[in-house]
Amino acid sequence: FKGPDYRAALEKAGFRIIEMDVTLANATDKTYFARTKVHECFRHLSPEDASAKHIFFVAEKPNAIPA
Repeated sequence: FKGPDYRAALEKAGFRIIEMDVTLANATDKTYFARTKVHECFRHLSPEDASAKHIFFVAEKPNAIPA
């Protein structure tokens, strides 16, 4: 999964995304990525999303019972 995939899965499962932070690739990473053949399962992603290096998110499920 990449950022957009996690967002879609969380939203589909009924979570509300409170924060989502994606660390994008730097110039060197982008150059390397541009020379790389992308597998078809990732072709729906933009080059920026596909080459992102890290994702952090906080989500909550509305109406969840507190522990």
